[in-house]
Amino acid sequence: MYQSIFITLASYIIIVCINLYFSELLSAVKNDSSKVVEMLKSLSLGGQGKDILNKCLMIATDNDNSVNIGILVLQGANNLQTCLHAAIQQRKIKARMMLTMLVAVALNDVMFVQKLFGEPVEVDKSYAQYFSDQDFGQVQQFIQTGMMSTVIPLAFALKLEDRLDVRDAYLMRTDVSRAEGTVGWSWLRLQQVEESWLKKISWVRTLNLAGNELEVLPSAFGACVSNVS
Repeated sequence: MYQSIFITLASYIIIVCINLYFSELLSAVKNDSSKVVEMLKSLSLGGQGKDILNKCLMIATDNDNSVNIGILVLQGANNLQTCLHAAIQQRKIKARMMLTMLVAVALNDVMFVQKLFGEPVEVDKSYAQYFSDQDFGQVQQFIQTGMMSTVIPLAFALKLEDRLDVRDAYLMRTDVSRAEGTVGWSWLRLQQVEESWLKKISWVRTLNLAGNELEVLPSAFGACVSNVS
């Protein structure tokens, strides 16, 4: 009997602690707290955990907090399109930029990415809801000028593993200037540089890879980018 009571009491304490933790997390996101990253490191992604992440993502959208949106999506929040619709309706530009870039990854659509960067492509008509309002031009402008970093979309594409084309589409539009012969891929959390990327920038003269997590460069590095100074 005592063992049963002890188990029941322990279970109750665990539930109380979990609810308290989730309450504190929701509060941290609502208040744009810097504690969000640390709190998410210990979050279990069970059913309730996923629901909490999605609630937090909507709060971050309401707060127009693109940083927390990126953190939450990388942790597992997945109600991206619902939050994007909310960002569009509420005219939350920073939230919309991040969510739109992440939705392009989730949909695995390279033309979606090209559209965001102002390139003349015809995307699936079902996506018109994302591009047809008065704020989309501003969203495009900010993305093209680098106001919204591609770090999180790149990390999200790597996390999903099968989004390599979309990943490369973002990478080749990240601080790349063929006219100036420069590529600035610094601080993108890259763990490797693929030979296929180097072949696409064989014209580069100045390549900045500072601040990444690289251990080695491809053996064909010199042959692919022979003009790098």
